[in-house]
Amino acid sequence: FPKPSGVMDFSHTIYDSEEVQQVSDVMEKSLDIQDRVWFLKTYRRCFVASEAVSWLVKTFKWSEGEAIFFARLLRTRHLIHHVHDPMSKFSNDNNWWRFQCHEEGPLNWKEIWTKPLDDLPCTLAEELFRELLRIVQSVLVSNDLPPQQIMKALKTLRHNKSFKKWQLSTAVFQKVKLNMFNNIPEKLSFWLNCYNMLALHSIIEHSLDDIEPMSSIFRRPNFFSRSCYLISGHIFSLDDIQHGILRLSNNYFKDNDPRGLWRLQKQDPRIFSVLTSFNVSAPQPMVVPSAGIDKALDFAQQTFFQNTVTIEKKTIKLPKVCSWFSDDYGINKGNVIDYLLPILTAEQNNQLEKLRGDVHISYADYNWDLHIDPTEFHGCS
Repeated sequence: FPKPSGVMDFSHTIYDSEEVQQVSDVMEKSLDIQDRVWFLKTYRRCFVASEAVSWLVKTFKWSEGEAIFFARLLRTRHLIHHVHDPMSKFSNDNNWWRFQCHEEGPLNWKEIWTKPLDDLPCTLAEELFRELLRIVQSVLVSNDLPPQQIMKALKTLRHNKSFKKWQLSTAVFQKVKLNMFNNIPEKLSFWLNCYNMLALHSIIEHSLDDIEPMSSIFRRPNFFSRSCYLISGHIFSLDDIQHGILRLSNNYFKDNDPRGLWRLQKQDPRIFSVLTSFNVSAPQPMVVPSAGIDKALDFAQQTFFQNTVTIEKKTIKLPKVCSWFSDDYGINKGNVIDYLLPILTAEQNNQLEKLRGDVHISYADYNWDLHIDPTEFHGCS
């Protein structure tokens, strides 16, 4: 890596971004990074500025001034920041600093997006979710582990170069312009892909603890409320996207919440055949295209209901989501058969026709066990 020049205009430095990132990655693995306490407040995963300067001097044979120059370059590139003062200037002292990749909160906050952005939001979401599914598919197929060891395979992604590159690329959502949607299909496609991508991304992050994030009734609410992305300057959790953006049957966002501006204006119960949290009872993962979205949603609903609806004697057992979101589906004893006929198989429809006028509806129990089968991924080829 070249020595820093005397040029002090950091914003126009000619250093190659990949080289700077490489040195940052090595620093992050080499410095003494730990939780530190000051006046009863804990600052998570930070390092001491003077220790970073010493490491740079020793590793690259730089002078103190050259090491400080490079550390300030890292700050300008948003790769490190002061633990509580964003305006602080890096110096050879005992102040605490943190790598951006260690920042807690939104999962796409590991890097700050500063590049130009011209792509449509829906295109970005499609491409990023498709790439994540491909990465996960490759790892799971190569490991060939039984279902109960899926978390072990996902844990290896934390050191996978393709995943790390993908993870940093999700920072692009920080700057997307949500007023760039040309139509409802683009808007719907964006939010569906964001939800499913965020769910899988969060599961991968939880794999470090070797604990399935939805395995306990106590962990489950936190998974949906705390797994979040920073999108267009606003925090969106899984709950925010599902209940605040995609559903119309409630008043999730308060009147003064700007996120409510992007709420969909038309209810579509087919979304519940696409939204997945990667459980045994959840729909199969699908990249939802903005072009031809109706065909994709019809396929998703048919696949989901055909695999989950059972008919025994005079009872129709529906997936649990039909109970949870009964107002969105509008299914009742009087219309359930007409609702299901266009969706189910011919064999299932023959059974349905025999039940007209005398039918009972029940709902299957929901199985929260983790289920990620690469053979069931749709739209990632």
